[in-house]
Amino acid sequence: MTALGTEKASDRWNILRQAIIKKSRGGGQSKKKSSMLEFTSFDLLTVNKVIDDDGGVWHLYQYQPVEPFRARVKHIPTVFNPEELMGFNNTGNVCVWPAEEVLTYWCLENRHLFKQQKICELGGGMTCLAGLAVATCCAAEEVLLTDGNELSIKNVQEILKENAEYLKAKTVTASVIRWDKQDEYTHFKETFDYVISADCLFFDQYREDLLTTIGTILKPKGVCIIFAPRRHKTCDKFCAMAKERYQVTLEEKYDAAIWNKHLEAIEKSSDIYDENRHYPLKITLMKS
Repeated sequence: MTALGTEKASDRWNILRQAIIKKSRGGGQSKKKSSMLEFTSFDLLTVNKVIDDDGGVWHLYQYQPVEPFRARVKHIPTVFNPEELMGFNNTGNVCVWPAEEVLTYWCLENRHLFKQQKICELGGGMTCLAGLAVATCCAAEEVLLTDGNELSIKNVQEILKENAEYLKAKTVTASVIRWDKQDEYTHFKETFDYVISADCLFFDQYREDLLTTIGTILKPKGVCIIFAPRRHKTCDKFCAMAKERYQVTLEEKYDAAIWNKHLEAIEKSSDIYDENRHYPLKITLMKS
């Protein structure tokens, strides 16, 4: 959820570059794909394509624990022109990234934490899938779904309308929040019990802004849950900065099912699966 620009963001920039190439070649696929684009899921959720009466393409996401999760989600076509890429980060419009999938699964498995709580997802991209799962499966007091990209939030608002009858949280809204613009979130000062986020740590120049945003909108004693891969130690850099403000816990083995999916990906998909890029660690920030 940050502006394009640094070497640490090269993996995602390459995917956006592929979107430009696809556009310039009339929609044809490039011969060589990025490994980031090839490995996009741990298959923790069931996903089926659905065509509505107007010909619109949606994706039905499902998970079957004790209380099943079921939501229709619209993806944004991954074709962008250069003007669109100049706007605030479009990487969340490319796909549902593995860390977002893992965050969604973790929230569903730990839904009891969010009962009668106020939750905000930061940098949720075109689906805010984890926040949507909380909004549909938890009796939360409030769920706010956010991203810094206006196209993403427009899509999320459409998703909320599509799933309105399934929302269980008392209040569910979607809003553009850019971490570097404090006027976009100061009215949420000390509002949320939980902040959740996935794979948003890779841009050096916005890491401090993210920490400030989290600290502003979290209540005292509030908790932030982040899932993010190491990505050339950007995760470690974030944790080092966060320790100056929060009690920080970094976990590698936080869920048996996810860990097994990780080991399975190493064994079966070693040609496209890169632990450094794809396996999300769990970061917990505790506000004093």
